[in-house]
Amino acid sequence: MSFNYTDADFGGFGFTESTINTWIAIADFISSISMTVVTYEFYLACGGVVANVFHLLILLQKSMRSNSVNVVMIGIAACDLFSMGFTVFSNLLVLVNSNPECWNSSNYSVIVIQLWGSAINDDLRRMTPWLGILMAVIRFLIIKNSLNPKFQKLSDPMFSVTITLITWILSTLWSMFYFLRLSVTDVGIPWEPAPTCTAFPLNYTEHQYDFTIDQTYMSNAVFIIKVYLIIDGILKIIPTIMFPILTFLLIRELKAAQSSRQKISAAVQRKEESTRSDHTTSLVILMTVTFMTGEGLLGICYVVQGLITSYPIFVQIVTDLSYIFGIFVALNSSTHCLICLTVSSQYRRTVKSLFLCESCKPRKASSKVCVSAKASVSSMAPVT
Repeated sequence: MSFNYTDADFGGFGFTESTINTWIAIADFISSISMTVVTYEFYLACGGVVANVFHLLILLQKSMRSNSVNVVMIGIAACDLFSMGFTVFSNLLVLVNSNPECWNSSNYSVIVIQLWGSAINDDLRRMTPWLGILMAVIRFLIIKNSLNPKFQKLSDPMFSVTITLITWILSTLWSMFYFLRLSVTDVGIPWEPAPTCTAFPLNYTEHQYDFTIDQTYMSNAVFIIKVYLIIDGILKIIPTIMFPILTFLLIRELKAAQSSRQKISAAVQRKEESTRSDHTTSLVILMTVTFMTGEGLLGICYVVQGLITSYPIFVQIVTDLSYIFGIFVALNSSTHCLICLTVSSQYRRTVKSLFLCESCKPRKASSKVCVSAKASVSSMAPVT
């Protein structure tokens, strides 16, 4: 994150003195912003954990699980919850390690958790925008082929479960390409507590561990990193390009469906169904749009990092940028439940039934009193 840039960092590129000074100013500015962002990332991630626990609790209710789009949203919420939780864990490690002289931050358990946590987080973060794409595609096909019985299975929750599992498997295979080459090994330098740490016995030591690349991959380690970053970045950029296209198609199909309904029937029931359709489609559109800012910029950073792996100083600058853009991912993860509360009437009803049902029960007993009170007040009102 924080990096002290000097003239020597940019001296080997043939830049003039003024150009070097400009690069140093830009790099220092980006580095300072990234440090500020990371400082507040912990608090935002904590809010994201709370928001996604609440979001999952609502989506897992029986009334919500009957909708195929909501099932995909369950997958998105689960991915967001783990991502925010891992961010909280990583920041807590820094807080716990505020006195590194008395705690071995490279012990085996911590390093193993960091390795597996990073692998799972990488897997789920890549998977999330693609689930957003699938959610939009499902909704588009349901609206476009509402009268075609062959497409009725798209509304089946099990269909969403199946495609979510397939998406997870494909994303996991790509993460394995990178993380299977890493292993946890003893660095060979024992950790010793400082003399000021009085809780340890005399001559106490612990092993220190770190990630290492398996020897079979050492010959082409740089090439693997380059390929991984570029392809992973492209996998983030593609959904960003597809989101506006799908949003346009959804809006167009929605207008066409509304026009057809008005021509076929003006019955109240049909209008209610149309309203529910509008709400679901609006929900899908808003959910997909939020992914554009969350993942697209990070995808560009990954591709650039893969292209400039031979220039470590510029890789560091782009890494600082990725920390800054990562805040949009956290914001995106925290807003999904707010979008659902705003747009989906079914979501609001589920929230009320889950949290307000006890306060709603006494209303029947007091209804007669309320009516009589209202009648007495109205009888006293002056006639105008």
